Amino acid sequence: MKFTTILSIAAAAGSAFAASQDYARHLELNFLFYEAQRSGPLPSTNRIPWRGDSGLDHGSDVGVDLTGGYYDAGDNVKFNFPQAFSMTAISWMGIEFAKGVEMANQTEYLKDTVKWGCDYLLKCHEKGTDVFYMQVGDGDIDHQYWKAYENIDYPTPTFFVDSKNPGTEVTGETAAAFAAASILFKDSDPEYSATLLDQAKEWYEFADKYQFDYSQSVPAAGSYYKSYNGYNDELAWAAIWLYRALGDEAYLEKAKSLVANYKLSEVGIDWDSKYQGVIVILAQLGVKEYVEKVEAWVKDICTNGKFSPGGLYINKDSEWGSNRRATAMAASLIYYTHNLPEGNELREMAKKFAKSQADYIQGANPLGIDYVVGADETSPRSVHHRTASGAACIECDPVQNVHIIYGALAGGPDVEDNYLDDRADYKKNEVALDYNVCYAAVLAYLVEEGLNVEDPIPAWEYDYRITKGADPVQPSEPTEACWSEKLGYPCCPSDRCHVLVTDESGSWGVYQNEWCGIDTNVCKSDCWSTPLGYQCCPSGCKAEVYETDDNGKWGYENGKWCGVPKDC
Repeated sequence: MKFTTILSIAAAAGSAFAASQDYARHLELNFLFYEAQRSGPLPSTNRIPWRGDSGLDHGSDVGVDLTGGYYDAGDNVKFNFPQAFSMTAISWMGIEFAKGVEMANQTEYLKDTVKWGCDYLLKCHEKGTDVFYMQVGDGDIDHQYWKAYENIDYPTPTFFVDSKNPGTEVTGETAAAFAAASILFKDSDPEYSATLLDQAKEWYEFADKYQFDYSQSVPAAGSYYKSYNGYNDELAWAAIWLYRALGDEAYLEKAKSLVANYKLSEVGIDWDSKYQGVIVILAQLGVKEYVEKVEAWVKDICTNGKFSPGGLYINKDSEWGSNRRATAMAASLIYYTHNLPEGNELREMAKKFAKSQADYIQGANPLGIDYVVGADETSPRSVHHRTASGAACIECDPVQNVHIIYGALAGGPDVEDNYLDDRADYKKNEVALDYNVCYAAVLAYLVEEGLNVEDPIPAWEYDYRITKGADPVQPSEPTEACWSEKLGYPCCPSDRCHVLVTDESGSWGVYQNEWCGIDTNVCKSDCWSTPLGYQCCPSGCKAEVYETDDNGKWGYENGKWCGVPKDC
């Protein structure tokens, strides 16, 4: 079965427990989210059955192939600035917490995630020129529509910076992404690593030589990802990663000079501010003044930090995407403290802090919600995501998203722990590339620390069960006639034939949090769509068609998917 992993994850999701400490399972879900955000022609290894090729004309307006990369969030724009930061941060996690990632069996997926992003970013420099493409799509245009990635039929203009209109933030961050990724791939793919490192040096040289606020050069980017604290942090961030990759002291001195006057505060690293990351790495390297700064910071945050009544770390930015703010701080602290000796006071304080934030997100909160989509029956089902919604507009039926965007970290509650699962409330329900990166680092760290507790696998009322992450075990003598039970799944009840996906075995639905097979004898009808669990469109040939696949044409009426008759 081509989606066995997803099936087994969904099976685990139905278990009833107050809070999950299965950090490895949540890390596995994390990388599924990045696959769901992919743009361009999808590979045969794609694990997201409801995603298809998209953005195949990206860059055509400037005569350059800019297919690939990642859509930023629940909208349909590729913003290189936060995308490049996400690649830097995921590489950092893969370098720093490599053991934890490996223990969770996610090394391959982590590297695939970074390579998909870096392959796209490599396309964004037109060789022999000083042109650096840094965005595909215009948020102002895009936000007038509510369409799936595969159905974009409006303009997606390309934006760039060059020596006449520079953009230091985005070029500096891309240099950092390439440098960090070059370290990640140094042993497993030295040729690719060398390519990334060459590009890192080139992008950094450009960023340093032509210093200017990218938000001013490209207002279409600044409207959504404005640089609020200037570009010195990106220059320092790129420099420190180039130092780590090359060992050239000039880069180290550059980084130190650019962060010398920065004061650590209540805010952790994010797509806009990299000062915290630079200072943490300087402390890791043993630079005395930064060791003292970071250790004082860790103690202050863990002792005097502000928390919601339920225990989520909050700061001045927590109104929008509170979960990412909390995990950003947790990651910022543990990147330094995890290298301290066992039993060290600061190490234990930061570990407790990081664990408490992961546990809060995974259900140890006043509402009992696991804020990771698809992780549990309590998880949000209406996150702000056009493609996952399956709806024609943000407030259209179905209220709950048609597709489960596994692993997406929902924005989170307000500072009083209040939360409503409503896709129109983007401050609480946005999902985005940068939301997941620090949370994922915390997960890998907790696995590495030996704190992972596997969630129970639900028992099946048959003579075997699905094992997480593995193929179903065939029973020696299946006793039921339904084809799905031979694979370890029940048949769907006759009144609940709701299909989520079809593969080479048959058509699948979900009932009471369990995958089940839709028997053609159960859902029998003259209309081609009903054996798959859908009704015929009540309006027949007048139905609005949303897409066509191997089965036939699909429409959407009265809050339900339906089949358009073949003779239309």
